[in-house]
Amino acid sequence: MTESSNGLEEDFTEPSTFKSALSRAGGWARRRWFWLINLALLLLFLWTLTEESAVHVQVEGGTCTAVFPEGRGVTRSSSIPCPGLGGGFVGLTFRGAGRNEWLTRAPLDWLLPRSGWRSVAVSELGENGRRQVIEIAHEVPGWRRLWGEWQPLTRMAAMQWQTPIHSDYQVSAALRRPEEPAGILLLQPDSKSGWAFITDPANRRGAWWEWHDGRLGEPLVGIPYQKPLLAQAQSLLRRLLRAQQGALLLLFAGWLAVILSRRLRGGKFKSLHSITFDRLWPLKGGRERLALLVLALAACGAAAIIAALILERMPHVQDSLTYLFQAQLLAQGRLWADAPPLPEFFEHEFLAVSDSRWFGQYPPGFPFLLAIGIRLGQPWLINPILAGLTLVLLYLLGKALYGRSTGFIAAVLALTSPFLLFMSGTLMAHPAELFWVTMFMLSWTYALQREGRHWPLLAGLALGMIFLTRQPTAAATALPFLLVMLIGRGLKQRQWRPLVQKAGWLLLTAVPVGALLFFY
Repeated sequence: MTESSNGLEEDFTEPSTFKSALSRAGGWARRRWFWLINLALLLLFLWTLTEESAVHVQVEGGTCTAVFPEGRGVTRSSSIPCPGLGGGFVGLTFRGAGRNEWLTRAPLDWLLPRSGWRSVAVSELGENGRRQVIEIAHEVPGWRRLWGEWQPLTRMAAMQWQTPIHSDYQVSAALRRPEEPAGILLLQPDSKSGWAFITDPANRRGAWWEWHDGRLGEPLVGIPYQKPLLAQAQSLLRRLLRAQQGALLLLFAGWLAVILSRRLRGGKFKSLHSITFDRLWPLKGGRERLALLVLALAACGAAAIIAALILERMPHVQDSLTYLFQAQLLAQGRLWADAPPLPEFFEHEFLAVSDSRWFGQYPPGFPFLLAIGIRLGQPWLINPILAGLTLVLLYLLGKALYGRSTGFIAAVLALTSPFLLFMSGTLMAHPAELFWVTMFMLSWTYALQREGRHWPLLAGLALGMIFLTRQPTAAATALPFLLVMLIGRGLKQRQWRPLVQKAGWLLLTAVPVGALLFFY
């Protein structure tokens, strides 16, 4: 027996009371672990902000050499002739992101909003060894020093130290969070001309450039830019954890919406309570099917307009050109073409000529779908049609898992996605991947919710087609979904035998379809 907050006693010997208390305790435990895990992820994100890559530039005997340490004693270097630097100056340059950079920033990115130079040191190379020759001022116009880093205050900036260097020298610096182009300046005595070594992390390269009148001139020579392994791990984690911060913001916004809804429910705005999720999609039966048809046609039409008017119904990159080449072969019932008589005039990044055979390097899943379009005379319509069908599958998946409102919101958000619409206007494989992944998730969800063999068989067919289209997608999305749903349902219902049977039916179609890749 215990006393409750309202002064009455609760009898924990009653089963219902005991279950209620146990549920409250379990809910607190789950919330505690939720916040602890998210706190750990936020701390991990802060650690990723310390990522840095070292750059060394040495000027000796009229030759400039840039060195990238890649870890484990491995370095890359690039040299150019650079006469006339005696009595010149050293500086830094930076080219930040565009005006819409805030769209790609996570909330915590604003603590250190861009790349920055750190540990900048310049030393002479003389007979008596190295000697520090430059002391960096605490304030440089157009730049700021934050957390020990030099960061520009404008999108494009350059700084120059006023201490001239009359002998050979070396510049060492570390670029924190290398995401935007930044470089080291080597200027002649007139301060207007010289050379710059620019680190370009987005394109994974470093390059020497000419420098004229305060701006970059022509590129000279470059080398591949490979981060050390630890820096690569930090960069990858930082990109992944940005999504977690966005999810926390959405969760916080949803919590505020619930609080506001509860407050308005009892006040003079009580009528606003009618705007709830269960009323967002009140349609059923024939009206529901009609609304779904409208959404699907809207997605298909928007993608078709992009394909016809913007992309001109033709491939624009090497990948889509290769897909179309393979589809044309499959439409003729062939896996390869005869090699051209002069193959050196037909060299292509993703097309190969071997043993008198001319073929593409990609798996046959998406070219098979394009081949259907070629047989019908309109291959450019395949991806727009897949976009419309994907919206229908996405709605049904959301409805099966969380209700009609969730399915409706998911379909509308997909319809407003520029990535989905523009990719569906191309001849790339991404829309086909999304279609098969969504079909797999929906079929497997139905297989766990309903009786019959056709749903797991269809899920296996979709899984096999994912594997035929792009194998990493099958490993990264479909297999985790399969295992989580299978294990979660098994632990909940404690009935493993029917689940194993359904998994067997799935493999009955997934394995033969996926095995076609190896025959291909």
